[in-house]
Amino acid sequence: MEHIGKFVLYLILAVNALFVGMLILSAYSPYLQPKIHPIASCLGLAFPIFLAVNICFTLFWVIISYRYALLPVIGFLVCIPQIRTYIPINSTVETIPDGSIKFLSYNVMGFNNLEKKEGKNPILSYLADSEADIICLQEYNSTKNKKYLTDEDIRKALKAYPYRSIHNPEKGGSQLACFSKFPILSARPIKYESTYNGSMQYTLKVNEDTITLINNHLESNKLTKEESTLLNKWLEEERNLPEREYGLIVRTNAADASKEDFLYELELLKKQYQKVAVNGRNRTCFSLLYEAEAFYLATVRDIYTRDLEEIVTDIPEIHSRIQDYLAEFQSEKQTLLRLYEDKLLPLYKLYNLEGAIEEIQHEKIWLKSGGFLVIQQTEAFVSIDVNSGKYTGKKKAEETYRKINLEAAGEIARQLRLRNLSGIILIDFINMQNPDHQDELFHVLKKHLRKDPVKSRAIDITPLHILEMTRQKIRRPLIEELKDL
Repeated sequence: MEHIGKFVLYLILAVNALFVGMLILSAYSPYLQPKIHPIASCLGLAFPIFLAVNICFTLFWVIISYRYALLPVIGFLVCIPQIRTYIPINSTVETIPDGSIKFLSYNVMGFNNLEKKEGKNPILSYLADSEADIICLQEYNSTKNKKYLTDEDIRKALKAYPYRSIHNPEKGGSQLACFSKFPILSARPIKYESTYNGSMQYTLKVNEDTITLINNHLESNKLTKEESTLLNKWLEEERNLPEREYGLIVRTNAADASKEDFLYELELLKKQYQKVAVNGRNRTCFSLLYEAEAFYLATVRDIYTRDLEEIVTDIPEIHSRIQDYLAEFQSEKQTLLRLYEDKLLPLYKLYNLEGAIEEIQHEKIWLKSGGFLVIQQTEAFVSIDVNSGKYTGKKKAEETYRKINLEAAGEIARQLRLRNLSGIILIDFINMQNPDHQDELFHVLKKHLRKDPVKSRAIDITPLHILEMTRQKIRRPLIEELKDL
């Protein structure tokens, strides 16, 4: 019986060792290549199961023979990073610096339809308990019906905020609200063409400083009714094809494409789909059917400009991949591709890439006239300030500012492309009193923005002479990409 007991014990130990091995293998399976190890690479899905089994083994060994519990414990120690991923434990508490301001922005979505249970609204309770100094709310709402959340309920819950501003849009849109422990000196709406957009600009007195705060509630980029009608007309023939095996999704940037470019890209995508579909029928499980293009191929693909003169690279491998891509999808551009082979003058020197990289790392950009730009990127928007600087024009001040602003408009458009800045962009041009000069500046900037392959739109010049514009986000700003290298 003694020998049988030891045999069973060692058998259980062997099974435990097997599960410890499976635990470790499943923990590090993401590092395995699916093409080479298709089954093993999927074991990560079973990691929680193996973890639970080994926890049970640990409890078993603690009761039967505690020394054998060392085996699963070793497995746990080896898999600590993965265990922390599945069971995150944050034991660190960062100290908030003295004098800090706590800010909270929350899309309350009408306080969940003004819900009130037992006299309380969970969203409102959260706001009251947040201990934030300034609260900005989007889709704010209240009612006079006491069955639901009333303005009086909100006022009582947020009594710690003596200053508040609630903006009711003229038509459509949603209410924006700001509750503050600091005085709100002014509040004005930022007007947009679409009523689905809404922004409020507040000026607040925070201790000894005056700050500007912008509360945004912006609509998602979407096609207008007119644009949808036009694109549907272009797709009418495609939609009526018999036994079509694929669906179509039209993205918002299609609104800026010509019919020729739109249908051309559709044909490219159809070729790509057919290639994947055919190859997929003859491939084994876990095979790679399609891989997203490298960034340089995506750049070539997304070029719509007709004035493209040349595609140049000094890397043979990249040249070969672009050549293959063009041969398959854009054969008319093959003649534009060139492999740069001059060893005496490197390509990055020829196009001064070092200078461009150096340029984007500085906030201040000098203009030829002696003026300069200050470009600053924040979490909410990009700020660009135009200054007269060293300009010493002999003409009157108004003409001086006009010349600097017009030069700045062209440079700003270039910097936006160079730095790949996107989102809300606020430009503080030098004040000009002549309305004709302001109109000229607005249209000159729009002219420069039309050269940008990324959708950009100048919206308006505010009474404070701040020009508001937007630029669609395609990729991260270049400075962020460089930081990851």
